[in-house]
Amino acid sequence: MRRSRGKPDAITSKHLGRLTGNLTEREFGVRIPIHRLRDNVATEASENLIGGAYAAKTLLRHVDESITGRHYDRSEGLKAAAEFEDFVERRRTVTTELIL
Repeated sequence: MRRSRGKPDAITSKHLGRLTGNLTEREFGVRIPIHRLRDNVATEASENLIGGAYAAKTLLRHVDESITGRHYDRSEGLKAAAEFEDFVERRRTVTTELIL
């Protein structure tokens, strides 16, 4: 999209959504909505970055951090699941010898 003077127009949110859908369909064979990508970025940020909920809030431009936490911050659940997995793995590797 170009203006009459040759300067490009700003990309609208509708156009950005269409571009995202077209690119993901071409690369993956399925249209992925831009909001799904946004959700994935926010979830990754909240779970893996230092100050995750704040980083996700900033990425999403939420005014209130509690909105981001309510929808995206699942880091505590993931940490608990990882700790439980480690616990189970330690229990599986008991080094007991059977004398036959």
